[in-house]
Formats: sequence, structure tokens, C-alpha cells
Amino acid sequence: PFLCRFNRTRHLNDLKKENFSLKLRIYFLEEKIQQKFDQSGDGVHRAVSGTRVLLHN
Repeated sequence: PFLCRFNRTRHLNDLKKENFSLKLRIYFLEEKIQQKFDQSGDGVHRAVSGTRVLLHN
């Protein structure tokens, strides 16, 4: 029982770390897109933001 609970806790922590890393990666990619395309990349930025919303759900 303890080992099973320990494995679940470790797996949950790993997933939280991975989730944080992915959120951070998305943030920096959005920043990069925004800098690269400025105003002309507005549509691209919205598309990336839409993808981000889908990932959160």
C-alpha cells in the first residue's frame, strides 16, 4: 500500500513538473512569436493562444 501510494505521489509530482515546463515553453514561444511578427503576427498569436486554451482543457 505505501509503495503504491509513493509511486502515485512521485508520478503526480513528475506530471506537475512536466506541466510547468510545458507552460513555460509555451510562454516563451508566444513571446518569441510576438517579437518576430509584432503587429503582423497578431493572427498567429491568436492561433497559438487558441492552442494554449485547448491544452489547458
